[in-house]
Amino acid sequence: MPELSVVAVASWLGIALLAAVGILLARAVYRLYLHPLAKFPGPKLAALSTWYEGYYEIVLEGRFPWQLKALHDQYGEYTRVSKHRRSFPAQFPYSPTNPRPR
Repeated sequence: MPELSVVAVASWLGIALLAAVGILLARAVYRLYLHPLAKFPGPKLAALSTWYEGYYEIVLEGRFPWQLKALHDQYGEYTRVSKHRRSFPAQFPYSPTNPRPR
């Protein structure tokens, strides 16, 4: 069985890394410019992944409904809030005075 040299392993790892970066860039271009929801306004970071919503839900402890309100104020009635979702203003029944729906 032939042994792999360090140079051969490093070049294969380099090729794999380059391929992974290429796939991520292609996916980002698709989601930002070619996806059917690309015509809807919204934050570009939210269009790339679902981590945008996760940040507001986990790190900021459930503040995403208030962020939705701010996004609608900034971007208008129809706002893209995730890579595969858009939001309409009637979807958030939350307000600072009544934070939980009944």
